[in-house]
Amino acid sequence: MSPGPISFPFFGCLASILYHFGWNIFSKSTFEMFADFKKIWGSPISFKLGRIRAVLIDDMQMARKLMISEDWANRLDDNPMWYKQTFGGHNGLLISNGESWKEMRKFIHKNLTRHGFGRTRALEMIHEIEILNFFDHLDKLRGKSEDKAINMKGIFNISAFNILWRLVAGSRFSYNNEEFIKMMKLLDEFARSIHPREMGFLVFPWLRHFPKLSAYQKFIDNHKQMQNFFLGIIEERRRAGDYKEKQETFIDVFLHEIDHHKNENMTPNYYTDEQFAMVLVDLFITGFVPTASCLEFLVMFMILHPEIQNKCHEEIDLVIGKSRFPSINDNENMPYTQAVCLEVLRHVTFIPMTTRAATKDTQIDDYFIPKGTIAALNIYGIHHDKNTWENPSEFNPDRFLDADGKLCNQDLILAFGTGKRICPAEVFARVSTFTYFVYLMQKYSFECPPNCVPPDPIPSVGMGNYAKPYRCVVRDRQLVSSYTIANTNHKSSLDEDCGTLV
Repeated sequence: MSPGPISFPFFGCLASILYHFGWNIFSKSTFEMFADFKKIWGSPISFKLGRIRAVLIDDMQMARKLMISEDWANRLDDNPMWYKQTFGGHNGLLISNGESWKEMRKFIHKNLTRHGFGRTRALEMIHEIEILNFFDHLDKLRGKSEDKAINMKGIFNISAFNILWRLVAGSRFSYNNEEFIKMMKLLDEFARSIHPREMGFLVFPWLRHFPKLSAYQKFIDNHKQMQNFFLGIIEERRRAGDYKEKQETFIDVFLHEIDHHKNENMTPNYYTDEQFAMVLVDLFITGFVPTASCLEFLVMFMILHPEIQNKCHEEIDLVIGKSRFPSINDNENMPYTQAVCLEVLRHVTFIPMTTRAATKDTQIDDYFIPKGTIAALNIYGIHHDKNTWENPSEFNPDRFLDADGKLCNQDLILAFGTGKRICPAEVFARVSTFTYFVYLMQKYSFECPPNCVPPDPIPSVGMGNYAKPYRCVVRDRQLVSSYTIANTNHKSSLDEDCGTLV
């Protein structure tokens, strides 16, 4: 194994870490903690905590090589604490391994593509519906504010969720659905409020008995509420029975597959209600949460860098104009706006660390790695490595443009991972974020409210990196009348499809 802190029985390298850094090390984010480790032990670093043996990777080429290797195809070695949240087995997408994960990955790719993930026009229509509804919601919020400033925390959550929900269920939730709003707050709280230091129960399971030291019960309770939300919708669709005659949505197809496997007594059976609930939880955690968070940061950086905002406005006006809807295909002619989105993915790195597990004895460079070892991939460190990025702490979209103004260096972004374990909602998140951002920038400009402190771009650390709460003045840009008429007519024809829960 590679160099690292000295380990002892039971607690592993905990004593060594405390000796070098003290207890304050656990108040830091994981990427800050790993940066401190690197100063002493270099890279890669091997360490052992409790039952977990791990190697820390923060080198771009090494991480990319590992992600695409079959030797590192698992997410985590079996951990009983993880399985508490997955109905006791390999359910879902994010932490499952083996044949269950392979079957779900193949099924989801095939059927989500069939129902809109890979169809440009289907996605565009969904974007148009949801973004126009969001504009109405935003304008109502502006009307209620005396200074026209609004709180941006979580403002994109419902809209981003609905875009994905239309692809999965063929329906949408309204902005005044109380059950849905409760679910959104739960998801937001789950993602934002649990600090990495509170996840120690994954390493030392006995910590779950000490609520002040661990977020175990909160973690399990939140997951159970999310599961119950989706299980309720599954049961509602089952009672309606329409899926038995015609499978028009992803939910219909999965329900039909559950019935088929049950009726045929197929073994092993990977198609169960529990599996489906976990697939939906994982899809929405990886799909709508990053999209909504990225949009919050995009608006924040437009406030902090008005010169970048002006360049985006200029490119959007030149390529799209002010009288038609943006198209997904417009991105090919908008390198600067794409570069802004890429720079947010790099600068913020919503998921600062991800993991892989060795499926067999293997090697990293000249170091032997035993089967089951966890590779902790420090994506934030990779995105802020001075050997790769010039002045990495600066927000600078130009780093993704070559001398001719064409897009470059996209392959240096590992925000969604790569290889077979790439984020299942990666394409959705990228396309939806870009399209949504272009819509916003075509219609609005964003400013810091008078006499207010500018937003703080340093992320708030939870299960990932999230924008700290901030307020924003949203101003209309001058649009030609044909755009307004087009929007009005388009929306009126869609309102019939937008019930509370169709």
